[in-house]
Amino acid sequence: MDKLTPTQLIYQAWQKTVQPLPYDNGKQKIDCYFADPMDKCVPVKAETHCTICGAPITHGVPVKKALSSNYTNWDQHKAPSSKYVGPACYFTIKLNTKYHRMALDRYSFCATTDHLSILNRWQVRDYLIKPPKPPFVLVCTVSQQKHLALHSRISYQQSRFYCQFENQTLLIDPTFKPLVNFMEALYSIGISKQQLAQGKLNYAKLKDYDFTGVKQIMIKLANYVQRPDYELAVHVATQIKEVDALSYLNLTPRVKAQPERL
Repeated sequence: MDKLTPTQLIYQAWQKTVQPLPYDNGKQKIDCYFADPMDKCVPVKAETHCTICGAPITHGVPVKKALSSNYTNWDQHKAPSSKYVGPACYFTIKLNTKYHRMALDRYSFCATTDHLSILNRWQVRDYLIKPPKPPFVLVCTVSQQKHLALHSRISYQQSRFYCQFENQTLLIDPTFKPLVNFMEALYSIGISKQQLAQGKLNYAKLKDYDFTGVKQIMIKLANYVQRPDYELAVHVATQIKEVDALSYLNLTPRVKAQPERL
C-alpha cells in the first residue's frame, strides 16, 4: 500500500465517518456536512497527479474550477504543471454551499485512519495531551480562513507528533503538557490570555503572594515564552479551580508585617 498524503488521510477518515460530523463550540451543537468532492471530479488520464500534493489520481477537478482567485498557495504545489486538483485536496478546501457555506478549513480537527473528529479548542487541548493512535493528522485553526490541511503533516508517533497551528507546523513532545498546565494555572488566577500571549504577568493578581513563588513564575514564564509551541499552549489553555492553580504555582500568601506594640 502506497503511503498516504495528509489530505488523503483526512479524506479517507471523512469517508469512514458517520455523517453528519458533530461539533460543539461550547455554546451550540452543530452538525457538519462537508461536500463530497467526487461530485465535481472528472476522470483524468493515466499518470496524472494532483497539482497540490503531487499524488497520482484517477479523478480530479480542473484547477480553474477548484481554486479561486483568492487562493495563495501556488508556490507550494508539488506538481505545478498539472491541470487538476485531486479529490482529497479538493475535499479539504471545498465549500458546501447547501449548508451555510460549510468547509473543513473553518474547523480544528483530527483525522485518523478511520475517523474524522471536528474539535473545539478544549478538545484540541485533550488531543495534544493524549494523542490518538497513529497515524493521524491534527490541525488547530484560529483564523478559520486558511487551508491548513494543505500544510499539515502526518504523525506516526504519540510521543512526538505534529500539530498544524495556523501557519506553524509544530512538533509536540511530552514537555508540552507542563507548559499547558502552567498556562492554565496562570489563567485561573486572573492572568488574561492577552497578557499571557504577550508573555506578561498581571502583578496586581500576584501582589499578595510570597515573592519567592512569584519570582519562580517570572523565571519559568521567561523560559517558556521562547518556545515555538507557546502560543498554542495559551490558545488551548482552559480554567481550573483557583485552589489547584495556586497549589501548582506554589504560591503562598505573603505574611503581613505586624505593627509593633508600644
